[in-house]
Amino acid sequence: MFMGLHDQNLFLRLAEHDRATFLQLEEANQFEPTPGRTMKEYVVIPPWMLDNTEVLNEWVKKSLTYVSSLPPKAQKEKRKKID
Repeated sequence: MFMGLHDQNLFLRLAEHDRATFLQLEEANQFEPTPGRTMKEYVVIPPWMLDNTEVLNEWVKKSLTYVSSLPPKAQKEKRKKID
C-alpha cells in the first residue's frame, strides 16, 4: 500500500529519507490511525497540499516508487480448518 484514506486523512508511505524531508513541511505529521499507534513509514498529507496538485503529485510519485521497490510481502500460512 503506497497511499490511503483514513477518516479525513490522506496518507502516504515514504522511504526514511523522504519521510524526514516531508515531516519538515508545514502541518505535516506522521500517520497515527489511533492515538498512540503511529505507523512509522506513513505520513499525513497536510491540508494545504491538497490544493497544490503539482507538489502532491511529486510526493505520490515518491511513495509509489518506494513501495514498488519493496520485496513482496510473505504469504501467511493458512490455518487448517478443524471440523
